Amino acid sequence: MAFYGYIRVSSDGQIDNTSPEEQRRKAHAVADYHEEGVAELFEDLGVSGTVPLAERPSGARLLATLQSGDVVCVSKLDRAFRSAEDALKTARELRDRGIDLIVADLSVDPITHNGIGKIIFGLMAQFAEFERERIAERLQCGMAAKKARGGFGGGRRPFGYTIVGKGRDSVLVPDPTEQKAIEAMRIASAVDGLGTRAISAMVKAQYQLDVSHVTVAKILKEAKS
Repeated sequence: MAFYGYIRVSSDGQIDNTSPEEQRRKAHAVADYHEEGVAELFEDLGVSGTVPLAERPSGARLLATLQSGDVVCVSKLDRAFRSAEDALKTARELRDRGIDLIVADLSVDPITHNGIGKIIFGLMAQFAEFERERIAERLQCGMAAKKARGGFGGGRRPFGYTIVGKGRDSVLVPDPTEQKAIEAMRIASAVDGLGTRAISAMVKAQYQLDVSHVTVAKILKEAKS
């Protein structure tokens, strides 16, 4: 038998009770409770929880290392699993291989040892998925609010604007030349009846701006909405 711990954070600087240090502490505490030493800690630092355990660098190594009779400990469900379905599926696979899984914030004992543990595990897996969805919703709302204030939520710079500032402080500022080009696109489409490829060529000739016909189509669509 060997006792292993698994640690994951989305970023190296993650804090609170999901920090790498706190997860390591929990793994060692649970191992001490069972009077075992930690054979190895498998750590995925800077890896998103949306990536399946088997596709994470250290997660894949852990699954390949585990043998029948081994124990693997994680601090919380969402450190190892990306959804309720993923958690329950992986737990069943480990159980079938004779491997015990401990989720430290649920119990210091393996969750597959009794019916109560299985029920709690199922409920907590559902809660973890709900929690992750709520975080994603808050992130989307935050980005939408920032955009409404003129902030830049990341990604490619939209044609017609310049990014000023960095990181969370970045904002979109209208670019005078590109804004004139956008107005010319609208007129060329609505008044002159030009197609997107012709408009793309016109913008390049008049404003020395390379704009694909796909971008022109997107700009014209947004103008109508």
